[in-house]
Amino acid sequence: DMLAGDEVVRVNLWSAPRCASTSLMYAFAQRPDTKVSDEPLYAHYLSNIDPSAYRPYREEVLAAQNCDGNAVVRELMLGPCEKKVLFMKNMAKFWCKLEEPFLASTKNVILIRHPLQVLASWSSTLGEANTRIEDMGLQEQLDLVEA
Repeated sequence: DMLAGDEVVRVNLWSAPRCASTSLMYAFAQRPDTKVSDEPLYAHYLSNIDPSAYRPYREEVLAAQNCDGNAVVRELMLGPCEKKVLFMKNMAKFWCKLEEPFLASTKNVILIRHPLQVLASWSSTLGEANTRIEDMGLQEQLDLVEA
């Protein structure tokens, strides 16, 4: 059976890359009452926010996910869910350019790691991506706090 509206606890984890958010997502996935969604706004980011961003798996993400972030908000993030908890792991930088108001309908957790550690870790794994401090989503994390 699908649950709707306030019957579902909707948790948005907003993070920068390389902050152990995947580990936290896997921990939530162990709960039998929880559905987990891994970066549901990623295609929205790649197609609407930073279309020139290099990612080795870009085409796979764009083919697998809905590029309309507002539709993702309506249908997944705020839509019916078969579990009592919906845990969504997101990068803070994916949040931009969404028109759907949804933050007040979700519990928002901001996972923070020291920016220099984030940049060093991400650069060591994606050096060819020409990583910039702006790619970390730090400003967007601050924007989420102020929203």
